[in-house]
Amino acid sequence: MIPSGTKRDDLQLRLGLKLYEMGMQESSRDWILFSAADHLNATSLQVETHDPVFLIKLNLQVAERASSVAAYKSATKFLGMARQFLSKIKNPWEKCYDFSLRVYRATVEAELCLGHFDVGMAAGQTLLSRATSLEDKLPTYLSICRAFGRREQHKEAYDMSIDVLRIMEAIPKGGIGVMRLVEDIVYAKRFFARHSDTDILAIPMLKDKRLETTLELWSVAEINAFYCGATLNHLVTIFRGLVVSLKKGLSPQCGVNMSGYSLICSAMDDMKGAHRISHLARQILDMTKAREQACVQLFIAGSFIHAWQDPPAQIIELYDRAHKLGMESGDFEHGLLCQVGGYQYAFITGHSLADLEMKYISVMKKLHLYKIKSVQAMSEENLLAIQYLRGTAKKDFDATLLSKYGPTDTLDNVSERFRLTSGYFARLELAVYFNEDDLALRCLEGLDLVTTSSDVSFVGQSVRLCFSSLAYSTLYRNRRKRSYLNKSKRCLRALKRICRIKGKVCWYRCMLMEVHLEAVKGRHLTSIPVAFDRAIEAASDKGYDHDAALGSQLAAEYCLCVMQGIHKDSKEYTSMNTLLRQYLQQAIDLYKSWGAIAVAYHLENKHGSFLIEA
Repeated sequence: MIPSGTKRDDLQLRLGLKLYEMGMQESSRDWILFSAADHLNATSLQVETHDPVFLIKLNLQVAERASSVAAYKSATKFLGMARQFLSKIKNPWEKCYDFSLRVYRATVEAELCLGHFDVGMAAGQTLLSRATSLEDKLPTYLSICRAFGRREQHKEAYDMSIDVLRIMEAIPKGGIGVMRLVEDIVYAKRFFARHSDTDILAIPMLKDKRLETTLELWSVAEINAFYCGATLNHLVTIFRGLVVSLKKGLSPQCGVNMSGYSLICSAMDDMKGAHRISHLARQILDMTKAREQACVQLFIAGSFIHAWQDPPAQIIELYDRAHKLGMESGDFEHGLLCQVGGYQYAFITGHSLADLEMKYISVMKKLHLYKIKSVQAMSEENLLAIQYLRGTAKKDFDATLLSKYGPTDTLDNVSERFRLTSGYFARLELAVYFNEDDLALRCLEGLDLVTTSSDVSFVGQSVRLCFSSLAYSTLYRNRRKRSYLNKSKRCLRALKRICRIKGKVCWYRCMLMEVHLEAVKGRHLTSIPVAFDRAIEAASDKGYDHDAALGSQLAAEYCLCVMQGIHKDSKEYTSMNTLLRQYLQQAIDLYKSWGAIAVAYHLENKHGSFLIEA
C-alpha cells in the first residue's frame, strides 16, 4: 500500500488518465470510464495544474451514462463533483455556458427522479435564472412539471405546463375552448377513418425538437388534468397533442396521445377502435424506442382494454414488461404503478396470497424510498385485504373497527381518493367473505362517493360491480329492503352489458351474481343449486379457484336458508344438509389452497357442526 501523499496522488492521476484513455475507446466498457473518474476526482483537489474543464466534462459524461440506465444515485455523485469543479472557474455560466447548462440540467433530472425535491428545485431555479433562451429552459420546465406530478401537486404541474405552452405560443391567447376541442375530435376521427394503419405508420418522423418538447408538455398537461379530475382539460390536451402529431410527424408523444385516445374509445364502448389505436400506439413507441412512454401505454392497454379478453398470463406479462420499461427508463412512478397494478390484477385472478403479501411488502419499501404517495396509499389498502384474508394482519378481524374507515383529507387530494377507493373496495371484499352486513353497507356508501365515471378499468368495473352486487343481494336477504335488490340488479345489468361489449373473460362472475340474486329471494328451487354448480364450474374452468370458493360459500349460505324453512326429519332436509356439507368443505379447501386461511377458519368455526356427517 502506498501511503497518502504526493506519490500516491501522482499514481492515481496517471492511473486515472490511462483508464480514461482506455474508456474512450469504442469497444470499452462503461466501468472503465467510471473508474477513471473516481481516480481523477480523488486526486484533483491536490493537483493544481489539472484542467477543471476536463474534469467537468469527464464527470458529466459519466453522470449522463449513469442516468441513461436510471442509475441516478450514482449520477448525482459525479454531477456533484462536476458542480464542484465548475465553482473553480470564475463566472462559469459565461465562460462554460454549455457545460454549466448540461450539468445543472442533468442534476435537476437526477435529483427529482430520486425524490430529492428541494435539491432538484434549487438546481432548477439556478438554471432557469441563468439560461439565456427558452429552448435551454424547456427540459428543466418539463422535469419540474413531472416532479410536481410525482408529489401529487397536480394543479401546479398542469398550470406550469400550460403557462410554458402559452409562452411558446402553442396556445391561442383566448385559450382552447369547446369549439376547438370539437374540431380536434372531428379531425382525429376522420383521419383514422380515412387512413389505414400502414398509411399512419408511414408518416415521417418528427424532426422539430421544439415541437417535440411542445408535445411533451401537452402530455404532461394531459396526465395532470386527469389526476385533477378536470375532464374537459384532459380531453383538450389529448386531442390537441394527437392532432398536432398527426399533422406534423410521428414521435413518442404521438404514441402517448394515441394511448389516451384508445382509453377514450374503451370508455365509449368502441373496443374495435380501442384495440386498433392501442396497437398503433405500441408500434409507434417501438419505432421511436421510447421506453418511458411505452411503460404508460402498456399499463393502459392491459388495465383498460386487453384484460377484458385476454388470458391472465398475458395480462401479467404486460404489467411485468411495463414495470421493467418504466424502471429502466427512470420513470419510477409509472414503473412502480405498473408493478402494483400487476399485483392487484394477480390478486383478483387468484394468485397465491402468501406470495402476493411478500411482493406487496417489498414494493412498498420502494414506494417509500421514491416518495410516490398515491401508489403507496393504494398498495397499503390492497395489502390490508390480503393480510386479513390470510390471518396475518397485526390485529384480528374486527368489522366494527374497519367500518370506521373514511376520509382524512379533502377528496381533491389524489392520494386520498386512491386510498379511499382502494380501502373501501378492500373492506367490501372482506365484508362479503366474512358475512359482515354493516361493514358492507358502509363500504358501498363510501364507494358511491369516491368512485368516478373515469374508472373504466377491468379491476375497477368487473370486480367492483361483482362484489357490490353480491353484497347488495345479501343485504336484501337479511334486511328485506327492496332498494338493495334493485341495486344488485343494476350492478348485474351493468356488468353483463360491459362483458357483451368488451369481452367475456369474467362472464362467470355474471353467472355467480345472477344465481346469488335469485337465491336471496327465499324461494326453494331445485334449479338454484344447479345454477350455482354451473357458476362454480365456470370459475374453476378458467382457473379462478378463489372465485369458485366464493361461489361454494354463497351456495352453502343458500342451503342454510332453505334448511331453516323445512322440517329436520324430512328427506328434503337431509338432502339439503348433504349438499350444504359438500359446498362448505369445497369452499374451505379452495380457500386454503388460495391462502385465505382466515376465511377457511371463519367458515369452520361458524358452520363446523354441519361439516360432521350424521
